[in-house]
Formats: sequence, C-alpha cells, structure tokens
Amino acid sequence: MRAVACHWLIFTAIAISGVVALQTQGEDSGSSAAPEILVARLSRVRAGIETDAAVTALAGHGDVAVAEIERYLVKGKLDFSGRHGAVRALKAIDSQSARRLLRRMALGELSGNDGDLKRWAADALIACDRNEAWTLLSSPTPVVLVSALIALEGEPVDSEQLETLKVCLQNKDKLVSWRAAAVLGSEPTGEIASESLAAIGQALAGVADLPDAEVLDRTGNRYETAQSLGEEYYRRYMNALASVRTDHWALHKLARQQIGRARDAVLLALAQRGDEAVHDDVVKLAHDPANGMFRTWAADALRQIGTANDLPMLRRLAQTDPLEREGLLRPPNPQHARGPTHPVRDAAAAAMAVIERRVKLHSPNGARFESPGR
Repeated sequence: MRAVACHWLIFTAIAISGVVALQTQGEDSGSSAAPEILVARLSRVRAGIETDAAVTALAGHGDVAVAEIERYLVKGKLDFSGRHGAVRALKAIDSQSARRLLRRMALGELSGNDGDLKRWAADALIACDRNEAWTLLSSPTPVVLVSALIALEGEPVDSEQLETLKVCLQNKDKLVSWRAAAVLGSEPTGEIASESLAAIGQALAGVADLPDAEVLDRTGNRYETAQSLGEEYYRRYMNALASVRTDHWALHKLARQQIGRARDAVLLALAQRGDEAVHDDVVKLAHDPANGMFRTWAADALRQIGTANDLPMLRRLAQTDPLEREGLLRPPNPQHARGPTHPVRDAAAAAMAVIERRVKLHSPNGARFESPGR
C-alpha cells in the first residue's frame, strides 16, 4: 500500500508540474503576441484566470495596445466580455492616451447605447485620476453621473463646480439628484455652505410637486423599509443638510423659508446636528399619525437631543405605534417584501436605549437610574 501511495504521489506531482509548465508557456506566448492578437483574444478567453492573463499581456504593450483597442472599438469588433477586458487593460496601462480613450468611452463617443461600457469606463477613469470625475459630470448618462458624484463626496468644490452640481441636483434621475446633494453636504471647506443650503432648499421645496411622490420606492435604506418616493427624496436632502459645514443659525433661516414637509426636513436636519432648540418641534412630528416616515426620523433624531422626559412617550411609540410598512431584504438579495415592519417602533426603541445610557452616564446617581414609565 505504501508503494502504491508513493507512486500515486509521484504521478500527481509530475501531472501538476506539467500543468504549471503549460500555463507558464501559454502566458509567455500570450505576452509576446502582437497587440492586435491580444485584443481579439479578449472576446474569446474564459472569465477568470484566462481573462486576467489576457488583460495583463495586453497592458504590457502600453500605448500601442491603446491604439489597437481604439481601432477595435471603432469597428465594433469586441463583444460584451471583450469590451470589459479592454477597459481593464486601459485602466492597467493608465497613460494619458489610455485615460483619453476611457474618457471618450465614458462620455459615449465609442460606446453608443452601451450603458455598462460607459459605467465601466467611468469607474476605470476615476480610479486612474479622481479629478476626472468633474469632467464626467458633462455626461448625459445617469449611471456615469452617479459614479462621478460618488467619487466627489468629501471633495472641495469651487464656484464653477458648484454650478455643475446644481444642474445635477435638478436632474430627473433620483440617484443623480441624491448624490449631488450628498456632494454639496459633504464639501469640507464650508466656503460654499450658503450656496449649498440655498440649492438643497430649492430642491426640497420641489419634492411636493414630484409626479410620483406617493409611489412606493424600494431603494435600499438604513431602515430596511419601503418608503414613498417623496419620503426618500426628503430623507436624502435632510441628511445632506445635516452635514453642511455651517452653523445652526443658517439652517434656522432656511427652515423659515420653507413650508410643509420641506420645513420639517430642515428641522430634523437640525436635530441630527444636535440643535436642542428644535426639540419640541421634533416631538410634535413624532406624535402626529399623519406624518408617515417623518415620525420615524423624528424618533431617530431624539437619540441626539432627547431627554429623560421623552422616555415615556418613546416607550409608548415603541410598544404600540401603528405605522406599518413593507420590509426590504438587504442586497445582494432581491428587494421584495419580507413581511411588514414597524419603523417608528424600531426607531423609538433605539432612541430610548441611547437616551437611557446618556442619562445614566451623566447622572450623579446613574447607578440607580430607572427609566420613567417602566
């Protein structure tokens, strides 16, 4: 038996060595092949190791490969996988000519109606140089705009760039508008704070007039709860306002300029920032059954500004609040119903836990603190 096992091990080692040798030989021959052969190969290789090897070999030819990729794209000779591989090769080359070609692809010059190709090219270009995201904001394609705006969150914004972001904020595609608001809200210098507040305030005022404001929106969110499209717009703009680099006074001024739900969203943004001056307004929002998801956000905001006096009210909400919404499954699962959720109850329970910890921490008799209403 030992002899058999030994022979088997020797045979296996020889077989593995042969496979490795063949792979190495294939890689060597691939890397020495002409660029036009390597580009054509992108449409024939299998996904995985073969594609990786083909991309690496092609990228090794530098700008000569860029010219060949452009020639194939112009003639429409690459299939779906070939185009994806070409984008990967251009990203790996990362030369001026590679970036120029990626830019043309992202902006639709060589990609036609292929939204996937535009998005791949945009992501690759941004990975090469984040500043290219500003160039991509001239694209009419929503998926390209979203990729660019995601890359720009937390980046400084000058006056010229601000105007571009205002256009994106008014875009009819919801994700583009929401991402533009996030860029304005996350601008780190505070130099465009007043302009950002005015732009987001204008967008807020227009939410009530959206034709699909009451349509159920199943976009994933931290509450895992389906909301109306209008509610999701308000929530996104509210979160952007909460992070603008400015003082509370500027948001109070904005709140006075708004009416209805837009005003409520500004007040909740102030609460998120820890402004206790809006405490009573937030409590009223949490109480009113007509306020929908605003009640959830109000209970959530009390984690920041709530006191021990709010605990009995929050306990009632946590135990008996009637608001019921369709639940969502987390990605990568499909976003469909998983049964009803009670978002106000959940938010109120979470707020209670935070307030109780805060009160206990700051109370001289914290060890003996007992939550009111228990």
